Amino acid sequence: MSMTCDSELREQQGHATVSACDIRVQRLGQVQALEWNGRLCQRADGSWRQSTYYGEYKREYYHEEPVYLLAWHGDRVVGQLLACFTHPYGWSLNRRNASFISPVCDRLAPWFYCYDGPVVFDDDVYLEVHAVLYGWMLEEAGRRGCIGGSVTPSFYASGYSARRGAIQEEMVACGFARHDKATLVVDLTLDLETLFGNLKKEARNKVRRAQKQA
Repeated sequence: MSMTCDSELREQQGHATVSACDIRVQRLGQVQALEWNGRLCQRADGSWRQSTYYGEYKREYYHEEPVYLLAWHGDRVVGQLLACFTHPYGWSLNRRNASFISPVCDRLAPWFYCYDGPVVFDDDVYLEVHAVLYGWMLEEAGRRGCIGGSVTPSFYASGYSARRGAIQEEMVACGFARHDKATLVVDLTLDLETLFGNLKKEARNKVRRAQKQA
């Protein structure tokens, strides 16, 4: 399955820029793990949750359907995305050894998600790759009758903080609702005493108790 748009070039400040419509999305019928993971390792923001190891793990143990997507600009792969189609009860069923009823849940409450994606290999089309891959996901979710889904971009990707607002606008334009969540960032360059002092009193007491028991 693929999603393409008619080619279009926009002129901006005298330079031709790529639009989302220049990018083609390809769904891989059979993923080549070495190629997929090899591209992933090219990027510092390449996440395990975007690897075939994660996708096939979710397939085997949670009975989910991993979907591997490539974004092409001409003859170049400029991005890739692993998304999973499932239901929202996978974790609960797995904990209760009841994953065998997953196919029923897939029919009654289809759901989709992706973590830490897409991975983009060309920063010049960073936003465009997000737009077409997220758009493909929503289109496929609609075809499957999904009751909902969630997407978490690679927030630790290089340059994400500068593009955060633009990415959120692209996601909302695609049809997603925005739900902000807090992310704690710890500066590990601080000295040990300062880091320990920044912990809550209860946490410091637990550390001291563990040290005495060691």
